[in-house]
Amino acid sequence: MTSFSVAADLKKRDSRPRATGVDAPERAPSRAQDDDVALARELIEGRAEAALAAWRRFHPLVETTLRRMLGPGGDLQDPAQEVFLRFFTKVGELKKVESLRPFVMAIAIRRAQEEIKRRRVRRWFAPLLGDSLMPSTTTEMDPENRQAILHLYRVIDRLSVTDRTIYVLRYIEGLEQAQISETLAISVSTVRRRLERLSKRVNHLMSADPVLSEFIARGKAPGVVSTRVDRGRSPR
Repeated sequence: MTSFSVAADLKKRDSRPRATGVDAPERAPSRAQDDDVALARELIEGRAEAALAAWRRFHPLVETTLRRMLGPGGDLQDPAQEVFLRFFTKVGELKKVESLRPFVMAIAIRRAQEEIKRRRVRRWFAPLLGDSLMPSTTTEMDPENRQAILHLYRVIDRLSVTDRTIYVLRYIEGLEQAQISETLAISVSTVRRRLERLSKRVNHLMSADPVLSEFIARGKAPGVVSTRVDRGRSPR
């Protein structure tokens, strides 16, 4: 049982269906890609109906990305709306129409990174301002898993913003190294080097945590992600 197995397993435990207001059946990857290309062209042309279609299609992706980047606690409505405001403002700058989905995700990630920095500053000044941390949104989970997820994000919060982003995208979102490279606009070799360093640091931090180390020792969850850094398989 590895520390990254714990992260992947807790991700599955916290992947409860969330209301989106839209019934969206799963589509084959090639069909989804074709649909995204057509939607990208309509958005660039400025068609009014394309904005609503983009909101319906990408709102679940934006909300999930923000939640897994930010962890438990806090309302996502305002950050999600800001992501779409930026998206509609910048979509005309899209260079490759087939990259619409990574384009949306990159905007959501940047907004989440800003929020992470803002929360850190807030925690620094909380004693002076009499502020309190935002309540957890994991109350629907059983106490053991809720505690484990809170401890996991305390570990992740000790990483730099960029390292945290790469960790979440690889080990919680499950993106391949090539996909992370495209989303963050950095080279695959940079992603690989950071993952190699992250695997050692996060393993150490999780093993030192009394709650997460117990999960690892008990082998409670099936191994999903190995601590061995893979070599960046390209997305199919």
